[in-house]
Amino acid sequence: MRRDLTLYNLEFPDQDKLEEYWNKRYSSDFHTEVLGRINNRSDSLKSKWGKIAEINDEILKDIFGSHKNNNERCLGWTYFKVKLLNDFYSTRIQDIYTVVEDMIKIKNLDENIKNGDFQAVNEIRDIFKKNKENKNSRDIYSFATKFCHFSNPDKFSIYDRYVADLLKDYMIKWKENFISAFIKYNETANGNKININKPTASSLLTAMRDYTFFMNVIELFMNNCKISKRNSRAKVDNYLWLAGMMKYCEGSKVAQDYKN
Repeated sequence: MRRDLTLYNLEFPDQDKLEEYWNKRYSSDFHTEVLGRINNRSDSLKSKWGKIAEINDEILKDIFGSHKNNNERCLGWTYFKVKLLNDFYSTRIQDIYTVVEDMIKIKNLDENIKNGDFQAVNEIRDIFKKNKENKNSRDIYSFATKFCHFSNPDKFSIYDRYVADLLKDYMIKWKENFISAFIKYNETANGNKININKPTASSLLTAMRDYTFFMNVIELFMNNCKISKRNSRAKVDNYLWLAGMMKYCEGSKVAQDYKN
């Protein structure tokens, strides 16, 4: 695997780089030989992994696109969407039905998702806070972003720890490109302020648990890339996810090449 200079130098990717990474998205060889993330599968499943992942995404796009409503009359379809998302993306929700029961009660959820209102992510995530006395409850932030993304992929990006780790590196190196997001975040942050002159890794990772800040950073990242607008969000998200795993995924066979 030749060193990727865009990732090594933390340069903003251009359209060709996004296309290069998009072509790796469903490559079984890439996920095995570079990322090392499916090495515990049988040889037969390794070779089929990419096609299975592609089919899973197509199913999610079709189901979420065909059944947009999430209310009491659509409980079955909402349950089916959450069940598929949980299975395909390993979001580790244990009590799916309880989560769905709470989701369909959220006022204006469908309208907020349709309008790209980030409150939709926060309201789904609040289900965890309501049930935090249950020891089996956990923060469903990543799940909430995935649900909103598949419901309206043009407006919502997926939060993922590898995406956050890589964005953190970009923000530290190119802090002047992200100052407007830092300022907006600091205006409402309680306790965790970002040092605009010298942002720390911990403060940035904590800040990205705020979805509005995370999305502001994604938009600024996209503005600095030399890309066309068509399908740009999906391909930027994909670049950040795969490149983040190349650098930070346990088992990555190229991670050492990209350490700061």
